[in-house]
Amino acid sequence: MTYTFQNPIPGKGCKLEYSSDGGTTYTKILQVISIEPPALNMGEAESTALDSTAEEATPTIVKNDDLSLKIFYDPSQTTHAALTTACAAGTILFWKFTYANPQGPGASVPGSAKTEIFEGFVKQFKPTGVEVQGNIQADLAVRVTGPNTRT
Repeated sequence: MTYTFQNPIPGKGCKLEYSSDGGTTYTKILQVISIEPPALNMGEAESTALDSTAEEATPTIVKNDDLSLKIFYDPSQTTHAALTTACAAGTILFWKFTYANPQGPGASVPGSAKTEIFEGFVKQFKPTGVEVQGNIQADLAVRVTGPNTRT
């Protein structure tokens, strides 16, 4: 079977949104520098017996790592203020990460962008970059609280 290289998906154009109404409407987070979507991991149970000849394990349940992002932080920006409030209150929100469309010669644009939708709470909101020749930024971590629906 021959593999044909597909056009890459750029970071530019990807977006992260949150919803406080159960996923009916989403608000885009502005001034995003980078996003690390949640990693997909399979849990495992140790299954090695005393008479085993090699280590053994059994798959258990899916575990999603945290989502992390970095933003240019503006305390007066509405979405940034909402995220700090959600962090302080421990509010569980719906989150939607949307991938950009593929780019390059011959790239086929899908009918709709691929997404990841999940519930989670902001577990960290850490302002950074407070220096003379720098822009104030913030590092955020979102703890995924259940399944991540990938479409």
